[in-house]
Amino acid sequence: MKTKLIGISAMICLLASCSEKDNAAVDPPDVMVEWFLSAKIRNTDTTRYFYDNEHKVSKVLSIMPYPAPSGVTTIYTVQVPEYVNGRIEKMRVTLDSTITPRLECIFQYNGSLLSRIDYYNDDSSPSSAADSLVYADGKLKEYVVIQQGKIDHILKLQWTGGNITKVERHRNNEGTMVHEATINYTYDDKANFWKNIPGNFEILTNPWYVEYLSENNLLKEETTLLPSNVLAVRNTMVYTYDAKGLLEKIATKEEDLPNSLTKEYTENLQYIKK
Repeated sequence: MKTKLIGISAMICLLASCSEKDNAAVDPPDVMVEWFLSAKIRNTDTTRYFYDNEHKVSKVLSIMPYPAPSGVTTIYTVQVPEYVNGRIEKMRVTLDSTITPRLECIFQYNGSLLSRIDYYNDDSSPSSAADSLVYADGKLKEYVVIQQGKIDHILKLQWTGGNITKVERHRNNEGTMVHEATINYTYDDKANFWKNIPGNFEILTNPWYVEYLSENNLLKEETTLLPSNVLAVRNTMVYTYDAKGLLEKIATKEEDLPNSLTKEYTENLQYIKK
């Protein structure tokens, strides 16, 4: 599971579905009307959110210390979204706040639906990497990962109501797409917290991760490898809310089942008043 690195109802229509019958929206917590997420902290890693006067995400700063031969070095990553008509169309990034952020990716839309993400090299020249999004009945059905101009992976999504409950992961094996894993998901009955982040930043920067796309909070993620049919990975999440109803922390347990390895960590969330 990837470590977690836009008004929000619009993005739910972009990447999920606006069908009132099949994907009825769950109302976000009223308390989030009064608060902005300002930071999420996991061990020594911190992500900070900044907002403009229109309450859109204007900048996201990630701070990550890591060991180096000369001691601990800290990496600072700044992501800056660019908006056109209220939606993000470009993302810029820099590892040095004194340097103008380079172009990282461009988002393309087909009407109201996000259809493609084109990525750029460190010198802002176009790369051969892209993501293509395929829909059926307004819901994201396939997420196609392109590397070096060729399809590298295809994720096939299955929905139950407003939640993605299964993903089949296929990879390119010398020109043949091979079904390599199936991932099953379980949710609670609370409105998905991440949909409250203004500007849809989390969804656009993690567009194939169900914890950002689905209507409810992800509780469990189980990955079965094929063709061995071995349950290989189980991730479980526990959510804790404070007295105001704000999500305070997310405790995650990651299990590598074949190797009997377990990793546990907690993300703590901080807020600022609007």
